[in-house]
Amino acid sequence: MHYPDKQAVRHKVVHVIGDLWVGGAETMLYKLLVATNNSKVENIVISLKDRGVYGEKLEKLGIDVYTLELKSGALSLSGFKHLITLLRDLEPDIVQSWMYHANIATTLANLFLHIPVIWNIRHSLHDMSSEKKMTRLLIRGGWFLSALPSKIIFNSAESLAQHQKLGYSKSKLRLIPNGFDLTVYQPSTTARQTLLDTLSLSQDQQLIGVVARYHKAKGYKYFVEAAKKIAEQSANVHFVLIGKSVDCHNDELNAWIASTNCPERFHLMGIQHEVNKIIPAFTLLVNPSTTEAFPNVIGEAMACEVPCVVTDVGDSRNIVGDYGAVVPAQDSVALSQSVLAMLSLGEAELKLMGNKARKRIMENYSINAVAKQYEALYKQCSELA
Repeated sequence: MHYPDKQAVRHKVVHVIGDLWVGGAETMLYKLLVATNNSKVENIVISLKDRGVYGEKLEKLGIDVYTLELKSGALSLSGFKHLITLLRDLEPDIVQSWMYHANIATTLANLFLHIPVIWNIRHSLHDMSSEKKMTRLLIRGGWFLSALPSKIIFNSAESLAQHQKLGYSKSKLRLIPNGFDLTVYQPSTTARQTLLDTLSLSQDQQLIGVVARYHKAKGYKYFVEAAKKIAEQSANVHFVLIGKSVDCHNDELNAWIASTNCPERFHLMGIQHEVNKIIPAFTLLVNPSTTEAFPNVIGEAMACEVPCVVTDVGDSRNIVGDYGAVVPAQDSVALSQSVLAMLSLGEAELKLMGNKARKRIMENYSINAVAKQYEALYKQCSELA
């Protein structure tokens, strides 16, 4: 944490986000506010829904959190008035909104306020037909309103290009990647043994991890297909799956696993609130997604010195660089072959690759460097207001 310098110019930034539950945008917001220099920025958060998981954590940082308590996420007339009143009372220098719902709501509210607004978009557009109807409307609405915000931040170069092609105002677009806290995600000498003990596995077992909520876009179907092929070739590989709805109650996922004829090799751990203590135990992390913008889990694993096998979606290839493997999406054969090839490198070679992977994250994606980019953008937008 940084502490205020009374002589510094300090910008008040109000962040508006759909909710504060665990998700990519919510997690990045929390990490950003932890790393922000408080002598330069005073942060305040408004959640359109409730306090979620991060509300209390943010308040422990000394950050005020307000909620509109919208049950469905839809902005009612009373909720819209509340948002306007709250923003007017808070008198921010900058309003930064996170994702489509908050972007649209904040921009419409700002028609009555005239405060510099920065949008934050963290979503890729590989298949608009797969989006919910409301999300499609908000994406199109964002195109229509995209000339109004001061800047539009994307965490993925691919997502930026997709939105530009859709017609989002080119002059407003800005790329700032996700950042990672290297004090939270770091190698561990005890994590592997702890996880082996938890799963009642012997020392010679290799652990292949997937960390993602259960969703079609996360590619679990292709991973299970690949895992079956991997298990047929290697007798000492187990698969550790972590994420929301990745548990014994997921009938679809469990049916796929049962069809592999080796269900005992799969360990479904559901939601884990300290995943940073589990990832360092993995031999490899696999990200089998069919669509992504900037998948945090790849950078988190690399920061833990865990090499990754990822699908070629979003910015995954750029994050991994030369210190992992990239395969086509929706190709379980290529995925299994790549995992087996990585395992064949041996422990020493994988450790060296992991060392270089962490160094890559340190040099390109540290949260402190990313926070400075946000701070510079706030200064620029405030001066232009």
